Amino acid sequence: SVYQVIMNSHAIAIIAYRPDPDNDELASLRQCFVTLGNHPLLLICPESLQEDVYMLEAARSGVQLSLVRFSDHWFRSVSTYNKLMLSVDFYERFSAYEYLLVYQLDAWVFSDELDNWCARGYSYIGAPFFNDRGELFPFAGNGGFSLRKVPDFLALLRGSANTRDCDHDFLAIRLPAKTDLRAQLKRILHRCEMCLCRLSTKWYCRLMWEHEDFIFAKAFSLLGKKHVPLPREAAQFAFERRPELLLTWTEGKLPFGCHAYKKYGQNFWNQWIKRSHVL
Repeated sequence: SVYQVIMNSHAIAIIAYRPDPDNDELASLRQCFVTLGNHPLLLICPESLQEDVYMLEAARSGVQLSLVRFSDHWFRSVSTYNKLMLSVDFYERFSAYEYLLVYQLDAWVFSDELDNWCARGYSYIGAPFFNDRGELFPFAGNGGFSLRKVPDFLALLRGSANTRDCDHDFLAIRLPAKTDLRAQLKRILHRCEMCLCRLSTKWYCRLMWEHEDFIFAKAFSLLGKKHVPLPREAAQFAFERRPELLLTWTEGKLPFGCHAYKKYGQNFWNQWIKRSHVL
């Protein structure tokens, strides 16, 4: 049916805040167009954004770019963007698609592996998380370059996700901590958060104060291993922090993409990301 054809599709959601992207953002945009141009390309932007630069780049690359506008107030800060990504309204705008690849303009895509990752059936995929001390979290899902299964996000945010078959092992995970006391406190807090999530995924997503990607990574991890890959598999999808380590995990193979390549491991990425060739 037509419905099945639409629901089997996916799109790239390029997040744009400003009318005058810098050279690195333009390079990231062009790399997205060159590598993922065979998929529907959507520019997620404020109502007031002058889109000329983005449309010109799309025309130069020979791709079609569609605008999806949201109210300006969602793009004023990291905090407001966080709230947008936690809103039902955001995902409802993309309910024609099964999967959405969120692509912030400090991301880089190396090859077109989108069909492959969609076929794995996960609800949410993003790079492994590390803290400021370089310690790994036992779940993955950085949001800057992330794949999101739209019906599953809508179910989670509306509170209709199935929490009966949750992963009980996830209740007992060990979170990185400086001291044993902090580790104990974090374990207790994590259990409380996950109990709230089991009671209502809707209220869990509304009440948590963390970054949206952390919230979603934990919620889907609780729902079960079929919803989100563990860090080792997630590293094949994307790198963010500690790219040198992650490259050893993937046995020297570059991931599908990466996020914040200028912020984390710029020297490392200089050998792989030749921004000049797309400028």
